[in-house]
Amino acid sequence: MSRKVRSTRRPTGRGLTLLLVAAAAALCPAAAVRALGATQRPEPPTHLRAAHVTRTAITLAWTRSTGPGRIVRYRVFQGDRRVGHTFGKERFAVSGLRCGRSYSFSVHAVDRRGRVSRPATRVLHTVACAIRDTEPPSAPSGLAQSEPSRTGLDLTWLPSTDNVRVSGYWVSQDGVQIARTAETSLSVGGLACGTSYVFTVAAYDAADNSSPPASFTANTAPCAPPAQCTGVAVGPGSDLETLVATKPAGTVFCIAPGTYRVRSEIKARDGQQFVGTGPGVVITGGVQLSGFVHSGGVWTAAGTTTPAYAAGDGFSGYVHPQSPYANDVTFDGLPLEKVGVRLGGTVYGDPESAVGPGTYFVDYDAGTVTLGSDPTGHDVELGVAGDGFGSQAAGLVIRDLALSLFTSGGIEMRGAAHGWTISNVDVTAVHDTGVKLLDGSTLEGGSIAWSGRYGMSAHGAGVTVDGVDVSHSNAAHYRDSTTGGCVAAGGSKFVRTIGLVLRNSVFHDNLCNGIWLDVDTYGSTIVGNSSMRNEKDGIRVEVSHQTAISDNTVADNGGWGIYLSNAPQADVHGNTVSDNKNGAIVLHWSGRTSPVSAYGSYATSDTDVHDNTMILTGTGQSVGIFDITGTGYACSAAAGNRFHANHYVLPDATAAWFHLGGKLTWSAWRTAGMDTEYALM
Repeated sequence: MSRKVRSTRRPTGRGLTLLLVAAAAALCPAAAVRALGATQRPEPPTHLRAAHVTRTAITLAWTRSTGPGRIVRYRVFQGDRRVGHTFGKERFAVSGLRCGRSYSFSVHAVDRRGRVSRPATRVLHTVACAIRDTEPPSAPSGLAQSEPSRTGLDLTWLPSTDNVRVSGYWVSQDGVQIARTAETSLSVGGLACGTSYVFTVAAYDAADNSSPPASFTANTAPCAPPAQCTGVAVGPGSDLETLVATKPAGTVFCIAPGTYRVRSEIKARDGQQFVGTGPGVVITGGVQLSGFVHSGGVWTAAGTTTPAYAAGDGFSGYVHPQSPYANDVTFDGLPLEKVGVRLGGTVYGDPESAVGPGTYFVDYDAGTVTLGSDPTGHDVELGVAGDGFGSQAAGLVIRDLALSLFTSGGIEMRGAAHGWTISNVDVTAVHDTGVKLLDGSTLEGGSIAWSGRYGMSAHGAGVTVDGVDVSHSNAAHYRDSTTGGCVAAGGSKFVRTIGLVLRNSVFHDNLCNGIWLDVDTYGSTIVGNSSMRNEKDGIRVEVSHQTAISDNTVADNGGWGIYLSNAPQADVHGNTVSDNKNGAIVLHWSGRTSPVSAYGSYATSDTDVHDNTMILTGTGQSVGIFDITGTGYACSAAAGNRFHANHYVLPDATAAWFHLGGKLTWSAWRTAGMDTEYALM
C-alpha cells in the first residue's frame, strides 16, 4: 500500500516573504502593502529632461519616483561621475560644461532606508558654440587735444568701426594705461605744465579683440614765467626756521635752488610768502645716513634714539605695530618698507632678521638703522623733523618748491589759519598727511606722493583743490587691528567742509579710498578728476549733503567706483566709471542719524544719477540703490532717487547687475522706471 509523503522543506527567501504577505493580506490589506514595499527598492524617476540649457550648463528636471517608501533624495550622475544630489527636489543644475557637446545624465531615487532605484538616463546637449569673433575694430583716428591748461587737457578722437560692435576704448599715457571709456573723448588731469605726453588710444569689442593703437603727442600749456621774487634772498645753507622767526609778517622769502635741511617746523607769520626762484628748491626733514657697515647681507648705520610717533585717529590698534613709528627712510627719494622697530627692548613688527632688499629696521635702543639694499652710491635719508610748514597764520603763500621726509606732515594749517595759497608744491614721503587745509585755502598744481597716512585733508569753508596729483598714500600701512581695514587713511579725507571744490586732479594707486568726503560736508563740487587703481573706492561720499560729482574718470579701483552713503541731494552726471571691483555707481542708506546736521536728515534721497557711462566687467559688480534699514525708503518713489539717461556696457544683458530692493536684470531695472531712455551700448 502506498501513501503520500509530504515534503518537510520550508519556504525561504522570497517565497517565505510572499507567503507571509499573503497571510497578512487576509488579515490587513494595508499591512501587506507596507510589507511588500519593505522588500523593494524605489521605482526610478521618470521623464528626465532638460529644463534649461546654455552653452555651459544644463538644468535637469524629472518626475518624482513613485516609491514604494518615502523618497528623501536623488543622486545625479554625469556619465559615471556623481556630480551632486538634491533633497527631495526634482531639479538639479549642472555647470562647467562645454558648448556644442553631448552628455549622458542619470538620476537615482533614494528612499529613507537608503535603498537606491535603477537610474533614469538621458543624453542631453548644450547649446552650440558661438562663432568666435576674431576681427578687431579699426584703429581710432583723428586724435586731437583741446582746452589745454597747465595741469590738464581734453583728448578727442573719431569712433572706430567693428564687424559686430565697438565696446569701448583703452587710453594710455606714456605707456601706462590710465582709463577705459565708451566715449570718444577723455579729460586728463594731474599733468605738469609745459610738458609733452604721448597718449595712445585703442578700441576693443565684446570678444576682447583690440584695434591697432593710435598715438598722439599732446602738450600742456606753458608754465608760468620764472617767479619774479622781490624780498629776502635765501640761499642753500640758510637756517630757514630762525630766519622766518626773526622776520615780520608779510615778508617775502625768495628761496634759491638747493636743499634746505630743517630741524623743526617752519612757523610762518601772517602774509609771509615762500617762493622758489627756480627748479630744485627742496626743504627736507631728513638727515643723510652714512658710514654703513656691511655684514650678513645687510647694511647698518647710526640712526636715532629718539622715536617719532604718529598715532593717527580712529584706530583700536594696528595690524602692523610699526606703522605709527614715524622715522622713515628714503632711498634716492623714495621710501623703503619698514619691517619693524625696537624700543625699550620690545620689537614692534618683525625683527631685524626679517630685513631684505627694499626694507629696513630701526633700532631705537641701539640708535641704528639696518637696510637690506646696498646703499653704495645712493642717497639714503632718515626723517627726523616733525612738519615742514605748521602755523595758525593767515594769508600765507607757498609756491614752486618741494617738501620731503617729515615725521608728521608737509604743510599743516592749524587753528585759526585761513586764506593760504599753495601752488606747484611737491610733497613726498611725509609720515602722516601731506597737506592739511583749512578755510579759504587753495591748493593748485604740484603733487603729493608716498604719504604715510593721508595724501591730503581739509576742513572748513571755501577750500579749492585744482590740478594736484595724489598717489601711493598710506605708505605706512595703517590698518585697524580689529577690522583689518584702512579706517583713517587714503588719498584724501574732507570733513565738515562747506563749498569744497575739487577739480582736475588725479588720485591713483592709494591704499584705501582715492577721493573721500565724510561727516557733514555740504555743497561740494567734484569735477574733472581721475581716480584710478586705488585699493578701495574711487570716489566715496558719506554722511553729507548736496554733492555734485561730474565729468570724472573712475576706473580699476578695488571697491566701488562712486559710492554715496547717507548723502542726500546729490547730482552725479557725465562720469565714466569702469571696471571697479564692486561696481559702478551706488546709493546706500543705512539709517544713520549722527552727527546732527544743520542741513537736515542724512536719508538717501533726491539724488539724480544721469548721463554717465558705466562699464561692468565681472561677476559681483552692480549698480543701483541699497537700503539696509528694512524700510525700503531709499528705493521708493517718495525718496526721489533716480537713475536716467545713463549708458551701460554689460558682459551679459540677462544677468542681474542692478539693485533696487533686490537684484534686477537690465530689463527689470527698466521696468522699474530706471534708465528707460537708451538701449545697452
